[in-house]
Amino acid sequence: TLFEDNIDRMLFFTKGVVETVKKFGWAPDIVHANGWMMSLLPASLKTVYAEEPIFQNAKFVYTSFPCDDLNESMSSNFEAKLSNNGFGDLVQPYITDGVLNLNKGAMHFADGTMSGKEDESLDADQLNTFNFESEFTEKCVEFFSNLTVEAE
Repeated sequence: TLFEDNIDRMLFFTKGVVETVKKFGWAPDIVHANGWMMSLLPASLKTVYAEEPIFQNAKFVYTSFPCDDLNESMSSNFEAKLSNNGFGDLVQPYITDGVLNLNKGAMHFADGTMSGKEDESLDADQLNTFNFESEFTEKCVEFFSNLTVEAE
């Protein structure tokens, strides 16, 4: 949905997620950022929060969904908003030839990516989908196959 303050919402949500994880001491193995609202998360964890011990061993996955209307609506003040909120160093991978693309920016920083729906703004080379032979994928499979939830 297009709102004037979508960039502010995205920044607030990203910072809120990271600070909550830090506060509770949850050291993630895998961080999955899903869609445009979380498109700054891989970038912020690999740059702004790169020295945080809790994220040192985490791998980052981004799932893209088409968001051309959001890219267009945010492009005029994206750089200024990020700079004013301490994320100025993250801007460049999100802008190609003067055009904002939240998915491309997130994919630049992610360790693995998936596409939720066909996204015509991405070409096959930009979608570095998982190689099932990779150590990362093996770690994901191991993690999720051993995951148990206990009811209290």
